[in-house]
Amino acid sequence: SQEYLYQSRQSFKKAEEIAPTDPKNYLSHALVLSEDKPEDAKRLLLHALKLKPNYPEALEYLQLIEKSVE
Repeated sequence: SQEYLYQSRQSFKKAEEIAPTDPKNYLSHALVLSEDKPEDAKRLLLHALKLKPNYPEALEYLQLIEKSVE
């Protein structure tokens, strides 16, 4: 439901404030956003990769999002 998505997004934003250098938070947030906000998800994945350039899950998911946006 939309309420669940809203609550999870708020939780991820809070986690990003608490631990801004943890790339897992950005990956998880991107997974939640990918369905209805792929550009926002892409931005979060790029940020995760900026923090950890060798993050295979983020790289893989970024490629999936880029293919779906084409």
